[in-house]
Amino acid sequence: MDVAQSIDSPKLETRIPKSLTLEDAVKMERVAAQRKIVERDYLITVIFLLLGLRVSELVSIDLIHIDEYEGTISIIGIGDKE
Repeated sequence: MDVAQSIDSPKLETRIPKSLTLEDAVKMERVAAQRKIVERDYLITVIFLLLGLRVSELVSIDLIHIDEYEGTISIIGIGDKE
């Protein structure tokens, strides 16, 4: 009998992504609004906060992903999932 077969492997820790607290998100939105930054930058900040995007997903948005007629944005995430 192989004793190694009855021993469980140690579980590897899974890394949990860090996220903003609600208070940090509100602060970030207020600072963006107070600085009177251009509409594009304010919109980027709001989309980032409201949708909970990863930075890589946010920076990959192109105009072709925005459908003004339907009012939608297609976001491509990890594994090319839309």
